[in-house]
Amino acid sequence: CTLARALQAYGDAGGAEAAFDVAEAMGSRVSPGIRAYAAAVRAELWIAQDRLEDAGGWASRQGLNSTDRPTFANRFAYITLARLLIAQGRTRDAEALLARLLALCQSTGATGDLIVVLVLQASAWFRRGRREQALTVLQRALALAQPEGHLTIFTQAGPSIHKILQAEVSCGRDSGYASRL
Repeated sequence: CTLARALQAYGDAGGAEAAFDVAEAMGSRVSPGIRAYAAAVRAELWIAQDRLEDAGGWASRQGLNSTDRPTFANRFAYITLARLLIAQGRTRDAEALLARLLALCQSTGATGDLIVVLVLQASAWFRRGRREQALTVLQRALALAQPEGHLTIFTQAGPSIHKILQAEVSCGRDSGYASRL
């Protein structure tokens, strides 16, 4: 999955797909949880490639719904679903799901996932024209990410997060980390 993400980041969609084919073949020999994770990462790649119909098919096959209550075990699938909802323009559905994911990540101490959820919240709110709210949430994500040097969370978030980061820098709130990203 990591290789596929790296290939996607470098613009090699075909290479990413091939890497996932290998990961899925290997995953079929391991736990269902690993297979589910690999399928969710593939759906993330489809979202990044604007293959929303394929990603929507994944969500349907998994039985995911924006009104579900995520658990610690399936949080990654629901984070991926939130990405899909934002890409589809269903930001209200995404916001409600992200609020539940935020509470889950905070209660379990899943800091990396918490940062991802905050970045997705900022993206959803920015898309709906709620710029101040988006910037406030982004600041929290940046504050959590900076000590650990999290970069890929922001680079994988898509083009809308880049607009929010630019807004963060231009309004003078940047601690320097947003500029670095």
